[in-house]
Amino acid sequence: MARDGRTVARNTKLTRARGRALSPSGSREPMSRQELAEAVNTYLWATFHRRASLDGSYVGKLENGEHRWPNEQYRQAFRAVLGVETDAELGFYPTRRRRASTVSGPHELKVVGSGGSEGGSRMLVISPDEAAEMLAHLQQQWHILVRADNLFGPRHALTGVEAQLAVLQELMNADVDEFRVPTVRLAAQYAESAAWLHEDADDMERARHWTSQAMEWAYAAGDHTMVSWTAYRRSQQLTADGFATQAIGLAQAARRDEDQLPGPMRAAIRVQEAIGFALRQDESASQRLLDEALSLAGDDRNGDAQGGHGSFCTSGYIEAHRAQCLVLLDSPQRAIEHYEQALPALAPVYRRDRAAALAGKATAHAAADQPEEAAATARMALPMARRAGSQRIVRRLTAVGATLYPHRNLEAVAGLLHELNEVAS
Repeated sequence: MARDGRTVARNTKLTRARGRALSPSGSREPMSRQELAEAVNTYLWATFHRRASLDGSYVGKLENGEHRWPNEQYRQAFRAVLGVETDAELGFYPTRRRRASTVSGPHELKVVGSGGSEGGSRMLVISPDEAAEMLAHLQQQWHILVRADNLFGPRHALTGVEAQLAVLQELMNADVDEFRVPTVRLAAQYAESAAWLHEDADDMERARHWTSQAMEWAYAAGDHTMVSWTAYRRSQQLTADGFATQAIGLAQAARRDEDQLPGPMRAAIRVQEAIGFALRQDESASQRLLDEALSLAGDDRNGDAQGGHGSFCTSGYIEAHRAQCLVLLDSPQRAIEHYEQALPALAPVYRRDRAAALAGKATAHAAADQPEEAAATARMALPMARRAGSQRIVRRLTAVGATLYPHRNLEAVAGLLHELNEVAS
């Protein structure tokens, strides 16, 4: 039975793959349909935190051509459980044919609308010109989503990024060679954005997943700029976990071929390397890198990354991170002075950067044994972080509150602790 062009008469490949897979019970019997469904459910939860309730009947419908093909996450789960590398080995893709023509001309590109195995969708047939328009639109949408992130935070941007990633993943499955590389390149760009948004939402597991995916796609597309950028992003994640040496190594790898990178991106990578050296208590190396970054700083006042990755790395951003390095180097009073200089220099569109700088300044005040100033600064940052949906910054402010708890008799500290309790409740 065929349905919307997305099923085959009988999926013998999937049946054979299941027949070769051993039962998880330890017996030599082939995996049953129910066992396969349960294994896929387990994989989806462990890998994507996605609850699914597939059963043997669902597998049977796939094998008999009575169900639409699964979406990408489901297909990945089937591949992993059955030990195959491609969808073709499971029979999820029929042969795609180009339009017959006696002369050289445009061919059809089939794109399966997203919606997953449970939602309805239809097969779209588009021309190469339409595909090019779609990619141009998605590229422009990326800039809009970056600006939305800077204005409103991950809550507003993440839904759009994930929706566009679903479209790009379907486009990557299309059998048209000339569009594969630009599609994969753009998918890497969106995946890196998804990583950052999850990180700001304090979901580090998903952040690391999308960083790895972005790096894989960037490498597949031969996009050396994005490979460098994903190395930079992974270095940031390692710094947050306290792994200074590994973070420095990845930052240095990210700028190995920096003559090919735009100036603001080179600046951002240097800032990241400087933080790694500060974490390792090497002030000289840290300050030198920050000085170098200033000579490469960007000047993005719109927050839409039209200048490419690293556009956010303005002089204000660099000085705020110089202050962060000074906190790591146990020089909180010097850090406070730099935060006071950096905050007015941050462009208004970078609201989250302002909240992060205020959180850093509060941390510096607390380290300098200035509890009232620390509490007052943290109370300025907290509503900004909440409006931006930045759980990452809220967590930093919660840590400041914990540090100030012994001073809870002070009015400013008591007020901060009350506000933090309201956020947690």
